[in-house]
Amino acid sequence: MLFNSFAFIVFFLIVTILYFTLPHRFRWLLLLVASYYFYMSWKPVYATLLVCSTVVTFYSGLLIGKSQTHRQRKFYLWTGILINLGFLFFFKYFNFFNDSVRLVFEHFDIAYPVRNLDILLPVGISFYTFQTLSYSLDVYYKQREPEKHAGIFALYVSFFPQLVAGPIERSTRLLPQFYNQNSFDYERTITGIKYMLWGLFKKIVIADRISVIVDKIYMQPEIYDGYSVLLASLLFAFQLYCDFSAYSDIATGAAKILGYDLMKNFNHPYLSRNVTEFWRRWHISLSTWLRDYLYYPLMLSCKNWGKAAMVFSIFVTFIFCGLWHGPRWTYIIFGVLQGIALIYELFTQNARKRLAKLLPSWLYIKSSIIITFCFTLFCFIFFRAENLNDSFVVIEKIFIYKYDFNSFIKLVDNIGIGWLGITLILLILFMLTDIKITKFIEQQISPVYPFLEKLLYPVLLAIIIIFGAFGEIEFIYFQF
Repeated sequence: MLFNSFAFIVFFLIVTILYFTLPHRFRWLLLLVASYYFYMSWKPVYATLLVCSTVVTFYSGLLIGKSQTHRQRKFYLWTGILINLGFLFFFKYFNFFNDSVRLVFEHFDIAYPVRNLDILLPVGISFYTFQTLSYSLDVYYKQREPEKHAGIFALYVSFFPQLVAGPIERSTRLLPQFYNQNSFDYERTITGIKYMLWGLFKKIVIADRISVIVDKIYMQPEIYDGYSVLLASLLFAFQLYCDFSAYSDIATGAAKILGYDLMKNFNHPYLSRNVTEFWRRWHISLSTWLRDYLYYPLMLSCKNWGKAAMVFSIFVTFIFCGLWHGPRWTYIIFGVLQGIALIYELFTQNARKRLAKLLPSWLYIKSSIIITFCFTLFCFIFFRAENLNDSFVVIEKIFIYKYDFNSFIKLVDNIGIGWLGITLILLILFMLTDIKITKFIEQQISPVYPFLEKLLYPVLLAIIIIFGAFGEIEFIYFQF
């Protein structure tokens, strides 16, 4: 069941009405049943692994809390973590690593008997696995007490607005909210609807229209010229941002209507002045998770290494970040490139500060944003391409091949000048209004003319209806 579907609208309306009708003591059960129904709407068998992960994490948390010695606490922590990571590895990464080992064996002319498995990849497994891991670590480090209510804990793992594509919530933030006695709040509901409407605009009007162009070119990049693949690479950056941030907005809005607050997952990342800042603005729930549960522990374990500890920790963290997105070498290279950029920024921090003092402030800021965005575009080539060969074809087309304007015109004719023109106009409209509309929704600023804001959302709805690319296209991050 997709957020951008009529089925979800009906589902959410029914859940919301029942939620505010039922007494508080039954609401967790309603949300739990609704969350499992939502998840099982893809494939009912998916719920089996979700249940297993929930049970393992719940009981390992109880055992950590009851343990009398540090050794026992550590044993139960690692038992829970390894089982959950084992689920993730088996269902998501087994075939990838099996193929890699086979290539090594074949290189040395050694027979390799292990075959790939026909494994079904459960949607959202990386998201809820990280959520369970953070709970176990929070309990182990005594950031919170073990949850005693099995149903409430199961709801924390499976809460439907953020189950399949985040934000990756922390137990210290989300779990306590399920005990709140929420009553219907008109202002929260209006704010939630605004979030959902803005998310649908970004998804259906921007991301899904762009996907028609990007998918066409990246499906066979070798047959297109430099103009075409450059356009597709530029548009993909906005497709990815609009698609993923749209999911977060709709999730935030749905949760807010029900009385729950989810963490902010995006903060206009393409305005970042460097890669370090980019990761403070992009997929914030993942970047902070990696920082708190991987980078900091790695730094602590090799603190005597000096700056080498930071280099090692950054590199390992971002290889892991790339691999988290999927079992492909393109994702690993994406992570490696990001890690190298962060290490570069670490060692050039003082030099860049001196340069900032020499140049006019506006020039340094604007050039930094442009350079960071261009580097991000380059890295996203590996993120979007189907394989390494396609990645190198795209790079070659952009940086080496001659640009063929006639070929580009044929592409435009093939896509349709009307479709392309309207898509680009809507994209420019989004770029000009994104920051201000987001601030209106978050109530950071008040409009000079309030009636204009009231008019804004009916206009957005009209644009969605008129220009939306309807067809229930899945969100990009569902594959992760």
